[in-house]
Amino acid sequence: MIKMTCHGDDAYKYSDVIDFASNSNPCGASKKAVDAIRNNLDRISMYPDSDCVELCKEFAKYNNVCSENIIAGNGASEVIRLFCEVFLNKSDSVLIPSPVFSGFEANARLFCGEIKYLLLNSCDDFKINADEVLGEINRVKNRIKVVFLCSPNNPSGQFIPKESILKILKEAPETYVFLDESFIEFSEMDSMSSEVEKHGNLFVLRSMTKFFALAGLRVGCGVGNKNLIEILRGAKLEWNVNFPGQVAAVESLKDKEYIENSKFLIKKEKQNLFNGLSLINKLRVYPSYTNFFLVDIEKTGLKSGEMKSMLLKKNILIRDCSNFRGLSENYIRICTRTKKENEKLLDAIKEII
Repeated sequence: MIKMTCHGDDAYKYSDVIDFASNSNPCGASKKAVDAIRNNLDRISMYPDSDCVELCKEFAKYNNVCSENIIAGNGASEVIRLFCEVFLNKSDSVLIPSPVFSGFEANARLFCGEIKYLLLNSCDDFKINADEVLGEINRVKNRIKVVFLCSPNNPSGQFIPKESILKILKEAPETYVFLDESFIEFSEMDSMSSEVEKHGNLFVLRSMTKFFALAGLRVGCGVGNKNLIEILRGAKLEWNVNFPGQVAAVESLKDKEYIENSKFLIKKEKQNLFNGLSLINKLRVYPSYTNFFLVDIEKTGLKSGEMKSMLLKKNILIRDCSNFRGLSENYIRICTRTKKENEKLLDAIKEII
């Protein structure tokens, strides 16, 4: 039996906690998205649009591509699974720089023959080096079919420069680059979505879960060249995105005021949280391009599970990172929330260490 790796988001288990673990927008979902669901409740007895025409059109506009470059999924997770199912077989190898989101490993393991890991260096803030990735691709006897990358990376918060990704795409044209950009809205960096028609081996993953706070509705999309997307569309399940999810995602993507206000708040409070964490001597806070921080707590003398338990007693939930490949019990992850909530977290950490 294949053992699935753990996602780690367990906020649903607890009531009345401040969730610093799930990395979602502290502003919550767009009011226009919520209103759209309420205004269309009479349609839940009907089948949703299996082709997600309006959703793909809005995703395309948002990503500056054509609708034919988009496939909608039941969350980013379904898109990962579908990609692996369609393009991997038991004779293939994949490369996963780690630490990274566990969903890549969990899904690739179901369909490929071998997973290679490139362990990233904490001394270099877990940055991804294009030459090291290419070195691993060239070293493997059986060609690497897919390299899974995440930018900004979860859990390190590191961004992969455009030139690094382009170098991998150009120097390894037979290898798919699966690029997860689920946290790109929290950064001030540009997406690689506009490059998909120029590079047939690039596939970009986008999500409505984190920035748009629609985790419970399960909506995501993949962006690729038209031929690749046509293949994926032919293999997906019918009616894979529910109707409330489709209308909420469309209205969220259209809500420019919500997007700008969220970015402003998170940028401001992220810096305040970083400053506050950095002033706690026993913590090493890694720089981040997104809304969360990876924190080394080794000098506190506490293990990540112990700190999580102690903070839970104060109704605060953090992410224990010990189950990320390449990390240990010395690491936790904390996301940015409101000013008041961030201050409560900082006070709680100071009290327990």
